[in-house]
Amino acid sequence: MNVFEMVVIIVALGVVSKIAIQEIKSRRRHTDENFQQQSDERISMLEERIKVLERIVTSDRYDLNQQFKNLDD
Repeated sequence: MNVFEMVVIIVALGVVSKIAIQEIKSRRRHTDENFQQQSDERISMLEERIKVLERIVTSDRYDLNQQFKNLDD
C-alpha cells in the first residue's frame, strides 16, 4: 500500500465518521423532540382531568351526595 492509498483511506474514514456522528445526533434530537411532545400532550390531558375533578368536587351536588353517603353510614 502506498502513501496515496493511505491518504485516501484516512480521508474516507474521516468523512464516514462525520456522517455517522451527524446521523446519531439527528436521531437523538428527533427522540428528544418526540419525548417532549408526548410529555406536553400528557400534561395537557392531566390538566383537563384535574379541571373536571375540581368542578365535580366543588359542585353543590357533590356536597349533597357526600351528606347522603354519610347518613347511610
